[in-house]
Parts: sequence; structure tokens; C-alpha cells
Amino acid sequence: MRNFVLVITAATVLVACGEDPHPTSPAAGARSASGQIQPTADKAPVVQAKPVDQVGFTKIVRIYSSQKSVAAGVSGAETATCPAGTTVISGSYFITGGGPFTGAPRLSYSVDDQANGWTVGFANTVDGSGPFTFVAVAYCIS
Repeated sequence: MRNFVLVITAATVLVACGEDPHPTSPAAGARSASGQIQPTADKAPVVQAKPVDQVGFTKIVRIYSSQKSVAAGVSGAETATCPAGTTVISGSYFITGGGPFTGAPRLSYSVDDQANGWTVGFANTVDGSGPFTFVAVAYCIS
């Protein structure tokens, strides 16, 4: 009886391990001599290449505004505008000159201007502030 159960179990394992007409592994198919997977008759080859059409955004461009001078005791703003065909996604600024200060200029806002640009504003009204210059930056995608 024990031999009979052993033979039945072995036969079941052999049948279960036989060739499946619908393989489930991602590498199903025969391998060539070079090791490349050859497609089976019912599956097309998987081509690993970049898509031909544009998928999402592909390029980021940094656009600078003109330099803005802000005198002591006043406020000033400047906008960097993205070129046509691009969309603003973020922005920043650089202080390009001025100082030393005993009271640094205060950043009032750094925001999307809702017209495809980035606007930066400073209040240079802190006691001890002096004149300075800055540039607004817009990051644009296409």
C-alpha cells in the first residue's frame, strides 16, 4: 500500500510539473543561444525602447527676470515669465547685490502670478536696511 501511495504521489508531481500551455512566468518562451528570450507563438516580443509620442513633461527651463533694485524704506516686486508653450511649476529668487545690512530685507511673497510666471516681492522697510538688488526665477516645464 505504501508503494502504491508513493507511485500515485510521484505521478501527480510529474503531471503538475509538466509543460503548461499557458505559462505564467514573465520570462516564458524559449531562449536562443545568446540567452535572449524568444517569444512564444501566442505572445508578441516586448520591445524595451522609449515611447515615440510624448508622455508627460520632458524638459525644465529656468527663466530669470531682469534685475530689480529696491531702495531702503520701500517695497519692490519682480516677475519672471515662462515662454509660450511652457508652464510655470515653481519659482525662487537670488539677491544679487547690496548690504551689509543691520536689518535684512523681508521677503513678502514668492508666488505663482496666475499668468504663467513667478512673482517675488520684498519689503525693504526694516530699520537698518539698505538698498539691494534681486532677480526672480521661474521654473517652467514643457
